[in-house]
Amino acid sequence: MANKELIYDITAALSEDIDWAEINDGNIPEFIPITGYDDTVVPFVLYSFLPRIEDVERYYILNDSVRYYIYDNDIERMWEISRAIREYLNVGDGVGAIKARMPDAQYRVLSSELVYGASFPALEREGFTNTVNEFKIKYVLL
Repeated sequence: MANKELIYDITAALSEDIDWAEINDGNIPEFIPITGYDDTVVPFVLYSFLPRIEDVERYYILNDSVRYYIYDNDIERMWEISRAIREYLNVGDGVGAIKARMPDAQYRVLSSELVYGASFPALEREGFTNTVNEFKIKYVLL
């Protein structure tokens, strides 16, 4: 299924294409499906997606929402990770870098844009602050 491939491909691109040396001393945060994180070391990123279609009459254009939740105990580093993800995915129809990473994919990405972002205070139980970025990624199946 293309939806599953899309989220895995984009998440792999984020972990490989962002310059982590500047943000996290070269350490790539762990990207984990929203199912949970147990004893994961900060920083880490949870992700989820909600499949949608553009319109009933344009069912062939998929318009999925992808959310990245960044957790960290260092607020400056959390914001830097969030900024790097936004810069990579909030590109409108300038998706050349995303397309170049997935030349043999069964879909073609048409656009990617940030539609929601928020930061939340630390949970007393865990001590992590977190921020969420939601992107709308429009694509068609080939």
